[in-house]
Amino acid sequence: MDSAKYAEESGAVDDEGNRMVQNSDSNGRFHSDWCSMIYSRLLLARNLLTDDGVIFISIDDNEQANLKKICDEVFAESNCIGCFVWQSKKGGGSDNNTVVRDHEYVLSYARNIENSSVLNKIEIESEVLDKEDEFGKYRIGRELNKWGANSRREDRPTMYFPIPGPNGEEVYPIRNDGSEGCWRWGKPAMLDAVKNGNVEFVSRGDGTFIVYEKIRSTDSRYKPYRTYFNTLEVDTTTADGSKLVKSLFDDVKVFSFPKPIELMNKLIDLGAAQDNCIIMDFFSGSATTAQAILQQNAEKKFCRKFIMVQMQELCDEESEAFKYGYKTICEIGKERIRRAGDKILAEQQAKEKSAADKTDLFDSTSDKPAAVKPLDIGFRVLKIDDSNMKDVYYSAGEISQQDLVEQISNIKDGRTDMDLLFGCLVDWGVPLSLPIKTETIENLQVYNVNDGDLVACFANDIPEAAIRQIAAAKPLRAVFRDSSFKSDSAKINVTEIFKTISPNTTVKVV
Repeated sequence: MDSAKYAEESGAVDDEGNRMVQNSDSNGRFHSDWCSMIYSRLLLARNLLTDDGVIFISIDDNEQANLKKICDEVFAESNCIGCFVWQSKKGGGSDNNTVVRDHEYVLSYARNIENSSVLNKIEIESEVLDKEDEFGKYRIGRELNKWGANSRREDRPTMYFPIPGPNGEEVYPIRNDGSEGCWRWGKPAMLDAVKNGNVEFVSRGDGTFIVYEKIRSTDSRYKPYRTYFNTLEVDTTTADGSKLVKSLFDDVKVFSFPKPIELMNKLIDLGAAQDNCIIMDFFSGSATTAQAILQQNAEKKFCRKFIMVQMQELCDEESEAFKYGYKTICEIGKERIRRAGDKILAEQQAKEKSAADKTDLFDSTSDKPAAVKPLDIGFRVLKIDDSNMKDVYYSAGEISQQDLVEQISNIKDGRTDMDLLFGCLVDWGVPLSLPIKTETIENLQVYNVNDGDLVACFANDIPEAAIRQIAAAKPLRAVFRDSSFKSDSAKINVTEIFKTISPNTTVKVV
């Protein structure tokens, strides 16, 4: 999986903060069932991560210490990025009659922390140049009167000297207590800054001045810079997540304790090394991660993809979600992605229309805003199932004539063309996210994956003319079903046709 980044995996709690299993007894002892459950999942996660992959694991205070030990073993302690703390709620209640636990943790590990691209930095935007003088716009920088250690005149005698003031008077470095101080810069640098108008004098009201440097657009410190994320997040709670979900579902509380999208955005910003990477969430819950990715794709013109994994967990029949018509958590997640995608797409189109309306009708074509590629809000929903093929375990003495009749088709009853197609994609390792087009050849339905990566036709009795048209497209792979051909000679003929017209095509019959 190219540049796979895992936005979140939950251990003792699911994506939205709900308990999954009873983790410890009344004495707080660690249960081996939870250990084995999370251990196996983390091993799988590590195998899926690429060399620059990162995993974030949400956990509450009950099992944070135990999870850290498991992760140290699975990913190696040296690959630990850090433990993020975020304020999951604000006040109210008492968890154990001693203190209110209003925070949770997010443990983060890298597949290979030595990879220099494994972590991003947060970008700090330039401060606004809010002042202006005869030399141009500027903003106030740091104080040039030295403070702190070695800030007295006797500490650095050579840094105590006068500079020309705003009215031509001599200005000396004076400390806040009125004693003689020293400058941060040497005399040549200070005099040069005064000459070029790069200092600002602020009167204390007692005849002395505080001197500041001026930061202009030509200064390297004016430009945006990047710095490391910190491990403390306190500006978002599950209440914010609940508010967002309710706004998408007509003010109905269909999910309890959803993660706030702001938290997911920060984790994605930290761990996603590329603009087109894949982000996977093992416990997607209400699909907060998916909405965060769609939002970022719209705002930052990214092409990131997501894989959300959620068990068919039933909703409580007394819950608002069940009464609203949702039987499982999966249904809530799917509907949230649909509604969030529609909302984000509508907002993007509104912004584009507003920008277009502001364009002067007499502007040249080159001055008009460039057309923006529409946001892709589509997604596929796949369910895990067993093989499409019938299981045959009969010995010669156990099978009857009726059994032989039932074995005419080797495909299980009720399986659709799409079942067969996606089964082939999985068997061949073809990405399930690739576009699929439906074409008509000789009145038969043909599926074309990614313009020739795989072409499939599962119709009965495919005529030779259709086979030749499919071969003429020179696909990488071609798939048919066994009943597509009346005889073994017809199958052999298909192979010979492809050898003649498209010898590089791999042909498979299921």
